[in-house]
Amino acid sequence: MHPVIKLALLGIVGFSVVVTGVATYSKVMAEYTFTNQYSNYWNLADKSSTLKAKKDYIDKYVQALETGYKEKRFANHDAVWLKTPDNEFASNLAALKTLADRLGEIQNMDPSSFQYNTAIEQITKQEQGEARAMSEVLYGCYAL
Repeated sequence: MHPVIKLALLGIVGFSVVVTGVATYSKVMAEYTFTNQYSNYWNLADKSSTLKAKKDYIDKYVQALETGYKEKRFANHDAVWLKTPDNEFASNLAALKTLADRLGEIQNMDPSSFQYNTAIEQITKQEQGEARAMSEVLYGCYAL
């Protein structure tokens, strides 16, 4: 093989390695920063066993997300193309706020009542179901 071709191939491989390294570093740092500044509150809310603690952490999560959005750390959507309300930051933040509001309502209920137990069951299902998708959209808006 001609030395110039070898040198060109070596340059292409070297460039690919550098680009892959930078992309990997960027992804790791974005995930770490998002977790450190935002989603840690969601994780702590999920781990909390009292409604007051859950609500406090979710309120902190909402506040952190709102501050980050005002500081333009989040894109409006987690998609560059095919934007929908489901992948929009503001829509997902609004859904998160309804969860915080619902927790506030439940706190004022009698823990031995049927309404309280039904509400807790609904919150648990929401946390286990749609919450993951919502968190992925919020992270996607951050990573863009």
